[in-house]
Amino acid sequence: MTLEDGRQIQDSRSLESNVGDTVQCNQCQNYTLVLDVLSSEYVCSTCGCVSSEKIYNNELTNFEKGEYKDKSRIGMPESLTVSHKGLSTLIGLNDTDGRGKMLDPIQKETIQRLRTWNNRSQLNDSISRNLDKALKYLNNFGDKLYLSPPVMEKISIPKTISDIAYVCNIPSKEIMSHYKLILKELSLKIPVIQGIDYVTLISNRLKLTEKTKREALRIFSLVQHSRISIGKNPRAFAGAIIYIASQDCNEFLRQVEVCQVADISTVSLRKRCKEIKTILDNQQ
Repeated sequence: MTLEDGRQIQDSRSLESNVGDTVQCNQCQNYTLVLDVLSSEYVCSTCGCVSSEKIYNNELTNFEKGEYKDKSRIGMPESLTVSHKGLSTLIGLNDTDGRGKMLDPIQKETIQRLRTWNNRSQLNDSISRNLDKALKYLNNFGDKLYLSPPVMEKISIPKTISDIAYVCNIPSKEIMSHYKLILKELSLKIPVIQGIDYVTLISNRLKLTEKTKREALRIFSLVQHSRISIGKNPRAFAGAIIYIASQDCNEFLRQVEVCQVADISTVSLRKRCKEIKTILDNQQ
């Protein structure tokens, strides 16, 4: 490890410790925030809540070996969910100078004209204006679906058409038609959603305890190699596992509750439960 490598790590740790002592978690009110260097976000180590505080520190940018001398000074990392990838210059609304003094009326008028032309220059064509409006809608819908920007960019979390239609206030048929159009025009290949993703999703919606969630994941790991999930509805498969896990952990759920959350019928739930119990009995 070189001297600059050690300084990079030392600066990151010192900044993390200083911030953890001063910034408070909005959820549990504890001073136990941990810095995620890649996304520049603070995560509470107690409850896992992502803080709204952002870090603007150019020393935390990761570089390959030999690139530490040419450090980037762009501040926050660029994001595809922001117009111009977040690299555009914005003129603030505070009509003050560098010393904090209010500007005189003539200077205020000049700054306002600069602010107006700055906004016009960034959105000088219809494509840029439509893209800016679409990204604002995207971020708004992501907030309503409880998805942070790093999640929207990289992590695949299953969301049903009904959830998106409810948030966007758009009919499901219209969303489905545009969804198919985007897949066709962009030649996208959407990966198949695994049952384990639905296990976590349905468990969170039912507000189950962590003990029941771990039991459901354990049952899923036992039966995933039995090939009974091939050709089956993954939501029904996950719902049956959660129903069995809740019974094992004395957290009794009604079949109707699981079916409503998983959007399946009670007949499918009972069939999948019967198949899973048969496999568990054979393994014992």
